[in-house]
Amino acid sequence: MTMLMLGLFLLGPFATLGIWLWLRSRREPAQLIEAFDIGRVMGRSFAAFGREGWPLAGLALLLVGLPQVLWMTMLRAMMPQLSAASPGAGANAQADRLIGLFHAFPATMIGGMLALLLCSFLFYIAAIRFWAQRGEGRGGTLGSAIRLAPRLLLPVLAVAMLGYLGFLASLLLFVVPGVVMALNWLAAIPVMVNERTGIIEALRRSRALAIGSRGRILVVALLMLVLTMLVSLMGNVAMRGLIGDSGPASVLLIAVQALVAILSAIVHAGFFAAVYVELRRVREGLAVPMLAEVFA
Repeated sequence: MTMLMLGLFLLGPFATLGIWLWLRSRREPAQLIEAFDIGRVMGRSFAAFGREGWPLAGLALLLVGLPQVLWMTMLRAMMPQLSAASPGAGANAQADRLIGLFHAFPATMIGGMLALLLCSFLFYIAAIRFWAQRGEGRGGTLGSAIRLAPRLLLPVLAVAMLGYLGFLASLLLFVVPGVVMALNWLAAIPVMVNERTGIIEALRRSRALAIGSRGRILVVALLMLVLTMLVSLMGNVAMRGLIGDSGPASVLLIAVQALVAILSAIVHAGFFAAVYVELRRVREGLAVPMLAEVFA
């Protein structure tokens, strides 16, 4: 009975959202050339693990994995000092220690998190640009995408922050509008990266592309959310071991945590690029090459 109630509690909002999106689609009819293909998007999201994905994996190692290793090593080095001052115990000991690190080393913690954020966004900009160009058949190179990334870093950060704040504000008022806003703006960063638009124009363009396909975007986003939760679970397991263990085991766990971060970044970049390319295909008739031709 408890599981049934939990299932109804979790499915209720998504069922309501699905009905609301259907009603909106009746009010906002969109001329779609084809239906949004969920299988194609998922396939392109993982296409980075093909032959042409090796340079991207190297970039992820440099901009995601290496900063993650340095960050976790720094945390590991600071942890004994905090433990000696306030050992902590119980189920919340790990959270208490991390909070204590912010109080004890505020500049180091903020600087480390900012560096992680900037490196991650540089990777996402380059990867999304590369995969979107390949998906559109334009044959862009990873080198050109890397050179473009620093110039777009601040605008992309602004789009991400504005989108997050808008989503959060809508979510606090009503759940459904917040989720719909997230679906509308899902392609905003790929739009800015590939079409070089302004911040507000990227949000408007993303919404225009999403109209008519938001129900299917919701499904594929939920599938990716489940995958992200599994990856986060692996990361949390590694994090608990990292804080509680020492010696060679901690080195292995740092490596596992970095690997999880790399894989997650590659899949997410592929996902955003794939959604953008698919939306352009169904709304504008973009001629998309076959996966075997582009990603083999």
